[in-house]
Amino acid sequence: MRRLSDCAVPVRRTSAGWTVRLEEPKNRMALEVTSRRTPIAGFHLDTDAAWGSAGKRPDGVLVAGLDPDGFVCFIEIKGAVKPEKAQRPFSQLLAGVRHFAPKAALGGSRGHGDDHHDRWRRGDDRPAANRKPIRIARGHELRAAVLVSRGGTRLPPRRDDVDGMKVFFAVVPRHGRWGRIEMTLEDLRAAVAGAPASARTDVER
Repeated sequence: MRRLSDCAVPVRRTSAGWTVRLEEPKNRMALEVTSRRTPIAGFHLDTDAAWGSAGKRPDGVLVAGLDPDGFVCFIEIKGAVKPEKAQRPFSQLLAGVRHFAPKAALGGSRGHGDDHHDRWRRGDDRPAANRKPIRIARGHELRAAVLVSRGGTRLPPRRDDVDGMKVFFAVVPRHGRWGRIEMTLEDLRAAVAGAPASARTDVER
């Protein structure tokens, strides 16, 4: 993937705010997130054309210019997640985090994640639906969430160090109507905020 903006989903502007819709076409499921106060962008990543390979990848990523430094959340949408099968969605989220990691900025060798971050900061990779750039600073919040449409799933959240970055992983049960999960950006942020640190992770390395 060279340009993240090529994977952008439409942004719907209404009196309620900005709404983006991420879809999981295999299971006919979708997540709609509405931001009342700040512009938001969504990107669909789960295609070979977007990812450039058939490897693991999340369904999408949400970006918002929330104070003070911005908010980035990788998303995986599921109908249900059994504890014994939680490995796969977390691994898909981890693949997204690692793909976009600014490795040179974190002290490693330069990778395509650094290119993505540089283009975003310059405004060269802005989605057409977003008239103004969404400011994402180096210290932005980084989250990864499995959204479960049939509710009832309870798995403990966790915090992991991934390539030098602190990432909060959480399963967010939400009752969906006809396979559609609706929530505000504020609700999503609250649901994935402050996952406790774990001494050992089950996320695939």
